Amino acid sequence: MMFAPRHLRLAAFLAAASVMTAGANAQVDGPLYTGHAIPGSTGFESSLKPPRGVSYENLLYLYNSEIERDRDGNETGSGGSVRHASNHFSIVWGSPWKIFGGDYAMKGVLGLGNGAPNARSLDAGNRGFKLLDTYIEPFSLHWPGETGWATLKAGYWFDTGDFEAGNLNSSGKGFQTFELAFGFTYYPYKERRWHLSTMTRWGQHSKVDGLDLRPGDDIVIDWSFGKHLNDRWNAGLVGYGVWQTSRDKGADANVEIGFYGVAALGLGARYELPDWGGHAEVRVYQEFNAFNHTEGQAGLLALSFRL
Repeated sequence: MMFAPRHLRLAAFLAAASVMTAGANAQVDGPLYTGHAIPGSTGFESSLKPPRGVSYENLLYLYNSEIERDRDGNETGSGGSVRHASNHFSIVWGSPWKIFGGDYAMKGVLGLGNGAPNARSLDAGNRGFKLLDTYIEPFSLHWPGETGWATLKAGYWFDTGDFEAGNLNSSGKGFQTFELAFGFTYYPYKERRWHLSTMTRWGQHSKVDGLDLRPGDDIVIDWSFGKHLNDRWNAGLVGYGVWQTSRDKGADANVEIGFYGVAALGLGARYELPDWGGHAEVRVYQEFNAFNHTEGQAGLLALSFRL
């Protein structure tokens, strides 16, 4: 039987529609990955330069959620929970050098945790502690000013954690991230007891291992507003926001679900340890206004001291 041209055109159209439909279904079922930056990990007076010499910093991060929200902010009804815990070990070197008038420093971070939470991942990260992805920050500048400090940082997240596409209990994200951060600490009065700080971190990600997917860029903004109550105690409000700023790319990208985001508000307190050349700080957060993201509570305990 001979096919007329119109039959060939119809067959081609149906074949193309079939491929497009299959691709759309794959996109709808595709994963949605958040970046590496830990929301709320920078606290009071976050732009201050680190002490001269080598210091140790420890950050314990806890996250709990039983709520997953869709793109409109409504609960999805998915059962399960996220019980995430991780500990991050950092070595910081405050150099004697100045670059462009700013004090130069470097930092490296290793982490252990029970998973790598993503935007919508209830029932993830409950399977024992493993090595997480590693962060190296070779460039950090801190500029003093009459009313505060400003900072600019650049670093890179390496995919050192275990990762398997589709495994929600992977300890790594499965991709690498270039991170650029900038922030300031502002003192409205000369005695510098009241202070306002923000730290903005922008992440650009590589392709996910085993998938044709490059997660969209994201931005994490930490902020704090507090007061030195005396020579030792510092307390006030803390908060953060996390938002995806560009679409996922690739055949496995979930373009139908849209962007993700979440905000949080909380309280923080810091106790200075002058004999150690550091401090201890606790911060607790309640998340709200989540979309395409879990919504829960976060707690962080930070400790630093000179070596």
